[in-house]
Amino acid sequence: METIKAFSLAKHEGLYETWPRRTRLYFNGGDTGSEIPGYIVEGQYRCSDGYLLITSHDCPFEESNDFLLLGDDFQILARTQLAVPYGSFLLNAHWPVSSHSLRLHYYERLFFTLSVENRSGLFRSRPRLVLKPFDEPENDAAASASIAELQRRLGEIAKYHNESN
Repeated sequence: METIKAFSLAKHEGLYETWPRRTRLYFNGGDTGSEIPGYIVEGQYRCSDGYLLITSHDCPFEESNDFLLLGDDFQILARTQLAVPYGSFLLNAHWPVSSHSLRLHYYERLFFTLSVENRSGLFRSRPRLVLKPFDEPENDAAASASIAELQRRLGEIAKYHNESN
């Protein structure tokens, strides 16, 4: 997986409640002709199967993520999401762990691995996205570093809050 910065989404005007559920997608500033779920691009990667995007709806009371695998024609090949009613998943960090997988860090110690897997059918092979819990962050250097960075940022926020009171 290669981190890229090529995608952006159209901006919506007016009240949040009136925004459409899908947003126009741009690639290097040009209109792709596609619309995808979400209002914010949280992460984007180039992989052997196309492009992997992480989007959110930027909703302060129900954060969630959509994970989209796009083909070279910018059409959705596979999709999954991390969302539950009345729940919130605020993405702290993400990084590649292999040529076909990402690690996702939520809350202090909640991690998932998102993988692009190819499944074969009778006449074709089709990729799918698989999201699995990652249960041993303390045994992973990058996950441990991500936890420490989150604790540092939260400490700075608490320090600022205490100084301003």
